[in-house]
Amino acid sequence: MRPLYQTVKDADKEKQVLDILAKEWGCHISPTPVNCPYDGVVMRPAGYVEVRCRKYSKHDFKTYHISKRKVDGLLELDLPVVLVVKWKDGVLWTMLREGYETTNIGRNQMRDEWDREIGYEIPMSEFKEL
Repeated sequence: MRPLYQTVKDADKEKQVLDILAKEWGCHISPTPVNCPYDGVVMRPAGYVEVRCRKYSKHDFKTYHISKRKVDGLLELDLPVVLVVKWKDGVLWTMLREGYETTNIGRNQMRDEWDREIGYEIPMSEFKEL
């Protein structure tokens, strides 16, 4: 089993983003346990939320990279899935869908053999400001 790299600080940042999203959209979002494949459950209307916190500007990239395995698994859940990314200069969101271009993604300094994988490239133009 892969080691967990999420820290308490990481979880706190994700919870802050879930709280912003819930307030903005007027809904309740329940955070999920650390091993869950998504970070929150939107109670009304129903759906799932995946949260990412990045230390770059939202303008630094033309596409956002995310694990193909994660997205494919989320899309199999048969409820809408929102990807929310907190950048150093804003919070953006998009509804995940099928049909993204694939690419090799991962860290340059690998922590373990799972740090390089096939991922999707989501065009930044598909994201909306929160």
